[in-house]
This record gives sequence, C-alpha cells and structure tokens, in this order.
Amino acid sequence: MSYVDIILIVLALGAAVIGYRRGAIRQAASIGGILVALFAVRMAGDKASAAVAGMIGQSPADYASRIIGCGLLFVAVWGGCWLLGRMLRLSVRAVMLGAVDSVAGSVFLIFKWGLVVSLLLNLWRVVSPDSGIFVSSRLMGGRIFAAVMDMAPAVMGFLRDSFMGAS
Repeated sequence: MSYVDIILIVLALGAAVIGYRRGAIRQAASIGGILVALFAVRMAGDKASAAVAGMIGQSPADYASRIIGCGLLFVAVWGGCWLLGRMLRLSVRAVMLGAVDSVAGSVFLIFKWGLVVSLLLNLWRVVSPDSGIFVSSRLMGGRIFAAVMDMAPAVMGFLRDSFMGAS
C-alpha cells in the first residue's frame, strides 16, 4: 500500500467521523448559507454599502464603506441560514431522525472531501503529469484512486450540462 492509499483512507475515515458528528443538515446549511450570502451581496451589496456610508459619514463608493457593508450583509445572511439549519437539525432530531442525518452527514462529507482531493490531484496532474503518484496506488488495484481522480471532472461536467445546457 502506497502513501497515496494511506492518505485516501485516512481522509475518508476522518470525513466519515466528522460528517457523522456534524450531520448532513448542518453541512448543507453552511454551504447553502455561503451561496445565499454571496448572492445577497451580489444583489444588495450597493444598498448595504450606502447604508454603512450614511452611518459613518463617507461616500458609498468609498472602499471602507463597501467592505464593511458587504461584509455585514454576508455575515447576517450566512448567520440566518446557519440558524435556520440549526433549527431544522433540532427538529429532525426531535422526530428521531438524527441517525439518518448523521449517516447522511458522513456520506456528504466523504463526497465533499473526495471532491476537494480530486480537484487537487487533477491540478497536480496538470503541473506534473509524469508524477509517480498517479501510478503508485494499489488500493483495489488502483480503482479507488481512479474513481477519486474522475470525481471532479464528472461533477464539473454534470454542473456544466445542467446549468449551461449540454453542448
């Protein structure tokens, strides 16, 4: 077993344990909160900057009022989504579905960390295509490593086809 295999196993086990403790709802609320907050800043960042500029007596185009306004808007929206996710998680636990949330959290985090590792490995392949890391895996005959390598391109292709239309 190579060091790449050991790293993949440790990451998968770590993701499973942490994902089990966090639960899928908490993780989805965090990621969703970031996306919703970015959208809110994109849509209402100018208004937030103008409000802050009015309070501190600067121009809305001033760099400081822009950063403070957008930052406060981001934190407020993300915090609201986090709070909503926490309430939903408590509701799920109250109806005795906490175990389902925990197991789904393990699967979710294994996938998320696998996607990050896949992106990093694919970037490494661009930088150093002849690296020994790409042929050293022995875990299930190298099929696990190949599946991890193929994960990011498959997800990116799916997202491209889903949101931009198949070309």
